[in-house]
Amino acid sequence: MKKLMIAILAIGLAMVFTQCEVIEENNTVILSGKIENPNSEFIVFSMVDFPDNRILDTVYLDDDNYFKLKTDLSACGPATLYDGKEIAHLYLCPADSLYISLNTEEFDESIHIEGNGAKVNTLLSEYFLKFMDYENEEVVSFYAIRDTSLDIYIDMVNSKGDNAEAFIDKLKTQQEYPPSFISFMETKIFFNNIGNYQYVFYRKNKDTTEAYLKTIDDITDMIINAADYPNPDYLCQEFRAWLNYNLPMALNSKIRKEHDGEEIQKGMIDSLLYDRLEQLLQPTELQMYLVNKVSRLAYSFNIDGLDALRPMIDRHVTDVEIKADIDKQYDEVRIKVNQSLPDDATLYNLDDDELLELTFDDVLEKYKGNVIYLDFWASWCGPCKAEMPNSAKLSKKLAAEDVVFLYVSTDKDAEAWKRMIRIMQLHGTHYRLGKNTRKPVFETFGIKYIPHYVIFDKEGNMVKNNMTRPSDPETEKMILELL
Repeated sequence: MKKLMIAILAIGLAMVFTQCEVIEENNTVILSGKIENPNSEFIVFSMVDFPDNRILDTVYLDDDNYFKLKTDLSACGPATLYDGKEIAHLYLCPADSLYISLNTEEFDESIHIEGNGAKVNTLLSEYFLKFMDYENEEVVSFYAIRDTSLDIYIDMVNSKGDNAEAFIDKLKTQQEYPPSFISFMETKIFFNNIGNYQYVFYRKNKDTTEAYLKTIDDITDMIINAADYPNPDYLCQEFRAWLNYNLPMALNSKIRKEHDGEEIQKGMIDSLLYDRLEQLLQPTELQMYLVNKVSRLAYSFNIDGLDALRPMIDRHVTDVEIKADIDKQYDEVRIKVNQSLPDDATLYNLDDDELLELTFDDVLEKYKGNVIYLDFWASWCGPCKAEMPNSAKLSKKLAAEDVVFLYVSTDKDAEAWKRMIRIMQLHGTHYRLGKNTRKPVFETFGIKYIPHYVIFDKEGNMVKNNMTRPSDPETEKMILELL
């Protein structure tokens, strides 16, 4: 009897271990392949997640440009492959084993996928190539609105939407794709169509005819009514774009029209917008919107906006970890906005009375004998601010050399300029262009966008306009060559 019990126990344990192995194997995703003409030494695989995308792994290519990774996955969802320059979109499920090959010289066109899960991902690649590749003339680009009438553009959007829906409708009868993938694709197509409609608000050639205004109102309502879409896939990029940008923009437009002619106090529009969002959105959607909104307000150090949002956050953000992250962002912003100017920051506002007669040539002459690296930026410019830590690092590294970093603000609001220098603790020498210098400087250097960088040699000769950014190794290299 004892031997029988031992045998039964052994069989039971074997079954348990076998089941565990099956579960582990079914949760495992294997991604491998080869990149021809790679843009980087490594490949980054990320899983689309909330509140932030989750990096599955960073995989280095071997000497023959092959890669391989193995990771666990508990549920299906969208993912990305990033090669240092371009992104390939994937849809991964537990137990997928994909072999991916591509040539970066024809990135989207060259993607080839084999293995378990290949059918889904091949179809996703076909969708992006057919409906999302803006080098494809048949794909609706929002730039087309500049060259066509409103009616023609809407017809283009409708035609593309119909074709995309027909593309996905064929899959429903085949029963070869996971239901989650079908739902994901339906969400993607619907909200991508909504996203294309919203570009009509950016048309340059607007009119005031009754027909035009009705069309605009209809599109506004359509964007708002997209909140009724049943069971959207919250991980879909196009849904998030609608939730965080298109929907608030449409609601803002509608609210302003409803209160046209009224004197609206500062913050009233935001308050009305938040009320509408609470009525329209599901709890999960509302939490997603709030997380994104907090991140954007924190990025711009908008403490007033964060304070106005606080009651809504307390009502609707239920996830403890997300709430803790929001509190951390609040605290960091509050600390930064209350900082003093750095002791070694020197500010010259060229609109000040004593500097009004100063030309920008006079400014440059002051620093002659040094290599001059001009950094044109503004307090509202995200890419400009993103480069500031790199600039600070480089200027500190070259502090003993004859090189001057001049930070030239294009801000029209002098207080916003000073505020951002204080918040970001930007050291060094700062100038703000004034009414007498703005236009001549823009014309001299052909500035059409910022950040914009220019470098001069020690004799005051402009060596390169549209210079590389501080983060680019070529910047330090050229400065050293000019010393």
